[in-house]
Order: sequence, then structure tokens, then C-alpha cells
Amino acid sequence: MLEIGATNVGSVHHTFVPTRSVEKGEEKGYFAFGGSATLTLFEPGRVQLAEDLLEQSAGQRELYAKVGDRMGTILP
Repeated sequence: MLEIGATNVGSVHHTFVPTRSVEKGEEKGYFAFGGSATLTLFEPGRVQLAEDLLEQSAGQRELYAKVGDRMGTILP
């Protein structure tokens, strides 16, 4: 997972401890002054993205996600 500091982002503050796993929903860090985005990378064939995410992406529309929203399913 990568944090992307775009326009009007002063900095990215990491609050996690590098030697400890981050639990689902736990704060990993935050963007200071403005918002930005995160990029999550997966191995090919390991994740099936949610249908609404695929539909909105196909129409080149932004889709907002909140903590706890399902964005996909891990494949076996």
C-alpha cells in the first residue's frame, strides 16, 4: 500500500509501528493539510474487485470508499 500526496498535501504522517502488523480499520497514518489517495497493489489473479468499483471505473467515475466498505474479495 502506498500513500500518494497530491496537490495541497503538506505531508503524510505515519503513525504505525513498522515491526507490528496493522489491524483492519486501525490507523496507519494520515495526510496533513488536504486530502489525497492511497494505492493498493495486489498479485495478479489474487483479488476480485467489487462489481460497483468495476462499473464506476469503466465509466471513468471516481468512487469514494469509507472504512469498512468492501472493495473486493481475496481469491484462493
